[in-house]
Amino acid sequence: MVTVELAKAVDVDYVVLRFAHAPAVWAFAPRSVTLTFSADGTTWADTVSIDIPFDPAAQDNNADQLVELRVPARRQAVGYIKIEPSALDRIPAWHRAKSLKPWLMMDEIEVSEQLPDDK
Repeated sequence: MVTVELAKAVDVDYVVLRFAHAPAVWAFAPRSVTLTFSADGTTWADTVSIDIPFDPAAQDNNADQLVELRVPARRQAVGYIKIEPSALDRIPAWHRAKSLKPWLMMDEIEVSEQLPDDK
């Protein structure tokens, strides 16, 4: 889990997350991601979840790729965002490193503010 503290509270339109899916080096995209929003970092509400568009544990999804998720948020006065990926517990049985713990690699978090015309 990662908690992002914004410099100031903003109205959020969407959040873009990018994960590496590179099974050859034991990096697997998560199955899904849940975002939870807070104005003050103490009271958390307004949860939104999104599934990855493929099964990262499936053998036919073993090609390296960057997985970019655009999560619609439409939340007002957001000061903090908690990002909770649902990672694989173990590397799948078809992999040469089966049963070991996989890596979860996220390299980018983009928070897009709502423009005044969007409200």
